[in-house]
Amino acid sequence: MKNIVVVDTKLMAYDTFHRHESIFSLFSTIENACRGMVNPKVVFAFDPAGGSRKRKELYPGYKAHRKVVRAKQSLSEQERHANFIKHYYKLENLMKFFGSVISLEGYEADDIANLVCERLGGDNDYHITLLSSDKDWASNFTFGDNITQVSFKRGVVYPHTCEQVFELPADIILPYQALVGVDKENIKGVFRFGKVTFKKLMKTRTFEETIDALEDMVARGVNGMKLPEGYSTVRELYNFNWEVLKPITISELSEEEVTSFKKKFNSKEIGNKSDLDDVLLDSFNTFHAFPTPVINFFRLPR
Repeated sequence: MKNIVVVDTKLMAYDTFHRHESIFSLFSTIENACRGMVNPKVVFAFDPAGGSRKRKELYPGYKAHRKVVRAKQSLSEQERHANFIKHYYKLENLMKFFGSVISLEGYEADDIANLVCERLGGDNDYHITLLSSDKDWASNFTFGDNITQVSFKRGVVYPHTCEQVFELPADIILPYQALVGVDKENIKGVFRFGKVTFKKLMKTRTFEETIDALEDMVARGVNGMKLPEGYSTVRELYNFNWEVLKPITISELSEEEVTSFKKKFNSKEIGNKSDLDDVLLDSFNTFHAFPTPVINFFRLPR
């Protein structure tokens, strides 16, 4: 069996950076996730600049609130975030020495994970480990039972299942989020409708029947439930939010994007030595000292 580890690169780098640790401790976290695997292939799902473009074309308000939040931060916090972004994009050259780096213009790391899982999900010649603390990634479990997710916190990795995180099956996560909303992505759901009510409705109904029941509850104003401004029905809201949240598929990519994705997945694009030197030097000036655990990563089978 071939082991594929898909890394949520930006989230891991962000977690490392904001704990005031060396960026290289990111690699020891990956090593912990790979422990016990035979010849794992590490795939870095990389958020390019403008990675949310495709989703913002559907929904201009996607993550729009983040600019407002950052505007309220102190000057030092804003400078720290700008410093992180500046060095995050330089990491791409460094990652190429340790695995395949996949980014597609206009798409997020979530989309890359979706594509890997769609391509290899259900193929028992592979086992896919998703290394991310993003709960949304658990929706990838629907592509096959050969997919697991490992979260990380303060450098410690721990496995979890979709049911442990959401108390819902994987195929319901995105529909659920479309209806209740996703604050971190500025997706507006039904006001005063949450997981408890959703689970109660789903106990005795199909998902379609749940939408019908919710439609009736909103119409009657049960518990003060109401739709966001601009929507007249629950189904209209759901269909729109689902379109923004749903995983992209290979068939939705252009021929050039498919070729680019497959090329990057199948080959490890090695940078040159000067690339590595530049990134190391830059990182030394920004992060703390090179940690001992990362030395072990250089011995990780690739």
